[in-house]
Amino acid sequence: MLEIQGILGAVLGAVATLITTQLIRYIGKIRFYIIQSDLKFLNVYRDSVGGFVDAPVNNKNEANQVKIDTSIELHNNTEVHKVLRNIRLIFYKSNKPLLEKRVWDKSTKRFEAHKTTYENLENLNISPKHIIKIEFKAILNEEEELKNASIADKVYLEMKDHKGRTVRKLLNEMD
Repeated sequence: MLEIQGILGAVLGAVATLITTQLIRYIGKIRFYIIQSDLKFLNVYRDSVGGFVDAPVNNKNEANQVKIDTSIELHNNTEVHKVLRNIRLIFYKSNKPLLEKRVWDKSTKRFEAHKTTYENLENLNISPKHIIKIEFKAILNEEEELKNASIADKVYLEMKDHKGRTVRKLLNEMD
């Protein structure tokens, strides 16, 4: 009888250790550090030689383009891979969303026939115990986008985490 209790105790101890080890691997989360976030209302026009000039404007309503450049660091402090999906900028006015915009990954910059192109930043896969730096941008130049951006009071970076929950980080507050 004593031998069976010893064997049973050893087996239960091993199972408890395995379960605890697996739970500990998932403890932690992704930490966000906003390094830089610039939001500029611009008047973009052609100069005398055909190039483009980005001139800042004093009144948001005079802008024909809004440019957002952002750099963030993400730290996965767990021992498992984490994924962030559906990455986008959301412009809010009094906690009501006005405008949603996909962002471009600046690391995919390509020059093609007199223009620069970027790929959308779709998802991020962050390795365990790693920090990654992401630089992205967005440009608003359609009339409806400009109108909504000019009346917005906050800009958030929103995405879905590996469990499908929405993660929201404040990038800019506008006056």
